[in-house]
Amino acid sequence: MTNYHNYLYTKQLDLNLDDMHNANVSMHNIIMKNFYNDTDNHAYAGAAAKTTKVYDMYNIFLYPYQAYYNLYNSIKNMFYEVAKPTEPHYMQAWLNVYESGEYIDWHGHWDAHVKAWHGFYCADVETESSHTLYKIPCTKDIIKINSVNNLLVLGKSENDKHKSSEWQSSHPRVTIAFDIIPLSKMSGDEMINHYIPI
Repeated sequence: MTNYHNYLYTKQLDLNLDDMHNANVSMHNIIMKNFYNDTDNHAYAGAAAKTTKVYDMYNIFLYPYQAYYNLYNSIKNMFYEVAKPTEPHYMQAWLNVYESGEYIDWHGHWDAHVKAWHGFYCADVETESSHTLYKIPCTKDIIKINSVNNLLVLGKSENDKHKSSEWQSSHPRVTIAFDIIPLSKMSGDEMINHYIPI
């Protein structure tokens, strides 16, 4: 595992990428059929993917795919190893499927007082120029995470910012992103039947 300033962590997994591809294709079809609508006005930074714009309308870990179950366990194990939580936490996850020319600009997820975590898994990302940049509170340096298939990235979500590079390939760039939130900070109807225990 690689540790960046005790804030951001990366770990290479060994999940079956063929199984993950099949799950992601099925999930993409489900999202486009049931959640995405061209008239939706979801504000998002940059030329974000359609599946990303509706991230708050589904949680991939509520769908019965073995590849997602395996990824869930990998995230859970890494989270408990790194964060060492002292209270229950809950997680949501969504699919990012970027076509050529799409990207997500600088953005954050949670304010520091929430003590949330955020991360992503690289399912089909490998090109020479694909990467994610991070600005984290504990350093002025910009951290560059090169895109490598089966890479799991986990970090604190305390006023950090991150962005993806613009995708420049004919086949889609596929990642799975997730948020992990302490139970004590969860409230609101939008979290009902959406977040799951980790």
